[in-house]
Amino acid sequence: LVESVLQAAEQLLGSETEDPNGISVERIARRAGVGIGSVYDYFANGDSLWAGLLDLVTERNFQTLEARVN
Repeated sequence: LVESVLQAAEQLLGSETEDPNGISVERIARRAGVGIGSVYDYFANGDSLWAGLLDLVTERNFQTLEARVN
């Protein structure tokens, strides 16, 4: 569920030309195909959801960098 929510957030962020603050948790939940209550089981609020996405993207970038260096 967490992975689906973070993927949905990333997709919406990548496809939006509007302010990312305009992307609601409800919209992310719909895109992920999960209920809003399920999202709040794992993320306290929108800020923690965006922080989770930032962590995911940062980890992915480090893995890519490490693979290229080795």
